[in-house]
Amino acid sequence: MNSYRFNNQVLHVDDRSLIGSGGEADVYGHGDLALKIYRKPSGQQVAKLRAFPTGLPPEVVTPEGLLRDDAGDVVGYAMARVRGGFTLNRLLRRSWRAGRIDTTAVVELFEKLHAVLEKLHTRDVVVGDLNEGNVLFIPSPKQLDLAVIDADSMQFGAFPCPVGHPRFIPPELYGADLAAVPSFTPGTDWYAFATLLFQSLMYIHPYGGIHPTTHTMEQRARDGLSCLRPEVRLPKVASPREALPADLAATFERIFDDGQRVRFDVGLLALPWTRCQSCGLEHGRPACPACDTGSSLPVVNATASRRSGDVVARRIIHVPAGAIVAASADEGHLRYLAFDGVAMRREDGTVVAQGPPRAGLTVGLAPRTTWLGAGSRLMGLRETGGGRVVEQTNSETFEGETVFGVAGRTLLRMDGDRLIDHARGTVVAPLAAGRTWLQVGRHLGCGFYRAGRLMNWFMFFTDAAGRRPLAMPPLAPGERVLAVSASLGRSRLAVQLETERQGTRRRSLRVFSATGSLLGEWNGDQGPPGGACLVGRAVLLPTDDGLLRLALASHGLHKPVLFEDTEPFVSATDRLLQGPDHTVYVVGDVSITQLRLIGRN
Repeated sequence: MNSYRFNNQVLHVDDRSLIGSGGEADVYGHGDLALKIYRKPSGQQVAKLRAFPTGLPPEVVTPEGLLRDDAGDVVGYAMARVRGGFTLNRLLRRSWRAGRIDTTAVVELFEKLHAVLEKLHTRDVVVGDLNEGNVLFIPSPKQLDLAVIDADSMQFGAFPCPVGHPRFIPPELYGADLAAVPSFTPGTDWYAFATLLFQSLMYIHPYGGIHPTTHTMEQRARDGLSCLRPEVRLPKVASPREALPADLAATFERIFDDGQRVRFDVGLLALPWTRCQSCGLEHGRPACPACDTGSSLPVVNATASRRSGDVVARRIIHVPAGAIVAASADEGHLRYLAFDGVAMRREDGTVVAQGPPRAGLTVGLAPRTTWLGAGSRLMGLRETGGGRVVEQTNSETFEGETVFGVAGRTLLRMDGDRLIDHARGTVVAPLAAGRTWLQVGRHLGCGFYRAGRLMNWFMFFTDAAGRRPLAMPPLAPGERVLAVSASLGRSRLAVQLETERQGTRRRSLRVFSATGSLLGEWNGDQGPPGGACLVGRAVLLPTDDGLLRLALASHGLHKPVLFEDTEPFVSATDRLLQGPDHTVYVVGDVSITQLRLIGRN
């Protein structure tokens, strides 16, 4: 345990209080405060904290006072703690956002960020390192509230912003020594603002996709080759270029292709957006560009059943005006919760709730019970012959979402530092309240909990006590988790992890036995971001080019086989679930499709 002095108080924190960790500092929670502690505080950092301007916009989480160690030296600062917030990169995930947060709400959030930047610039304060990790949104019933964190890195006076995320600084600052002199300007803030807005609207970075001749994002930024150019191949998850309002598209072209660095026109954020009732695309045009031009969203655009080469596809559900809220497959039996534009319904048509799901809602699907988690509250809804039965309980949270899982008919939830069987009250595994992520299948579960800056990975049996360690790749200092998912079978499990450090993304897939032994792995900075499915002694991965099969042999994963005939029915961001009789369910944002590979069992 460490102690720090703040406003004549002594504040105690330990590893259990850690809520964030970066390259230079750790952040601990202490009641309504967050304490940022530098690992090696410099004289420049301390001087900057002492000179930090006051009276900034309330959305900016600024230092409220200095923190001192037992020797009286300044080691950090205290600030207000933001609860219930999500980092802006969540808005890039269609599956998380679909049905919960529409484009109009996103644009309104950026109107608030625009106002904050203007107020900062009038005070001669430049954010500098404006990126998707230090802009938070806090969902409320009617809107998305805003918070901007990491204010200590902002540039003012003679104090530079010493860091910059490579994906959000303009190319003219590539390679610059940002800590030497003030290098950022209001124009660079507006570049970062436009980048954040673009990817929140289009689900792709301005220099994402594949250019036929220039292959790195950095070089394309230098050359002004954005994904608005027709020669760039977009991933399926991206919205069509034509979805952008014409004036907004022209502005993005001037910024990302022509190098313009001026104040972003706030009037462009007032342009209307609508959702096509036929295909589900949100767009800013008089008519749906996807329906008019024949381009398509990453959903099955077919009849109820269709054959393509060696694949037969059967559409299970398609809700273009809504979203697939949750889906699971228990011993091949598909369960799902879908929002159809009016209500959330189970696979048998039972209405669970009227209206759309809220942002951050977590769902567990038992045979006749739907568990809904919001914050620490957990509610089970079950239909019986005598009417609806509602059961309420609680569980811990992790990064704003409820931590629990459903194994068949069994609810597993967090009770403090323990994972328990809700019905029996028995302890499944000791874990860590507020610091644990987990995923549960019928027979196996897995997850991680944070202990200081370490991530401890584990697996467990859902019907027995105890846990076993899993050997996942360790995180480097400053590396943050972007996404994690698992496929859980009867005797094996596959875990996928996506991380980022200094703009470089890393993806890994590891397959383990039920004893926790590593059976095979794949690592790289490219490839599928998630959604793998264990099928027999193989792993199926969704890609934009179709299903990719990796065989599991004694020496690991090998012999990748791409099933090209599945390409019309799969995108890289889909989730795969094992179905009955050698089939697989493809879970998209607004559809679920069952695929059978003929002669490929």
